[in-house]
Amino acid sequence: MATREQTAPHTVSSGQQDIMMVKEGGWIQIVTESCQEILDSILVAYRLAEDPRIQLPVNVAYDGYYLSHLSEAVRVPEQAAVDRFLAPVGQGKRPVLSAAAPLTFGAFITGDLYTEYRYKHCQAMQSALDLVDALDGEFLAAFGREYGGSVETYRAEDAEILMVGMGSHCGTLQVAVDALRAQGVSAGVARLRMFRPFPRARLAALMRGRKAVGVLDRSVCFGWGSGHLFVDVKAAAADLGGAIPMVNFIGGLAGTDLRREMLERAVRATAARARGDQGPEVVWLNLE
Repeated sequence: MATREQTAPHTVSSGQQDIMMVKEGGWIQIVTESCQEILDSILVAYRLAEDPRIQLPVNVAYDGYYLSHLSEAVRVPEQAAVDRFLAPVGQGKRPVLSAAAPLTFGAFITGDLYTEYRYKHCQAMQSALDLVDALDGEFLAAFGREYGGSVETYRAEDAEILMVGMGSHCGTLQVAVDALRAQGVSAGVARLRMFRPFPRARLAALMRGRKAVGVLDRSVCFGWGSGHLFVDVKAAAADLGGAIPMVNFIGGLAGTDLRREMLERAVRATAARARGDQGPEVVWLNLE
């Protein structure tokens, strides 16, 4: 899915609002950073969707125009290697539509049976978290590339502040972190690849011990007056039992650029929160 803006006023431009409108539809959602990752994630998506423990649709999302209309070199794997990686897909047993063995699929259920369906759906979604992390190692062995499973980190091991985001702008965010590292700002990046199900435990572990966390959003959660990712990250931080200063940066809406200098400003603002400076919880980068 090439992500774009959805809500009025009408605009045909890049944003992540559309995947937020279906984030609770029960589909697995993977958000990619590059054209190479789009291709690679489609292969992983088959392994997730067809796993007997899961069997749910997978949405591989990428930023509209920034990636959907980008021309760049992509390493296309050999067919034989792909066949070996996808071999487990054909081993599962699934219902087959046949006149010789008719099946009835109920379009309407109520009560306890519906609750059971929802419970099993949730269990299947959560199974995808462990599997996507395991598949990352398998993908590395097969194709020589890795993406960190549900969350990819960059210079985060010793970072005092953590910048969290997802999508194509995370590459620019890494450049901003490099520049500020050279100036003594101890910053790192956590890029969410799997947005649904949300990697709550893994992200909480990454935030533990940080002095502040900054969250970058290319969408707006109108109910909270912030970005959608910020709401989820803040909920995950509650598992740590102590308050971590957090600030949300909304930018890149309707195809506007998230430039390096803007992201450097976001990193600096997060570092200021780590020092105890006060400021707004939500910063609209393109309005500053």
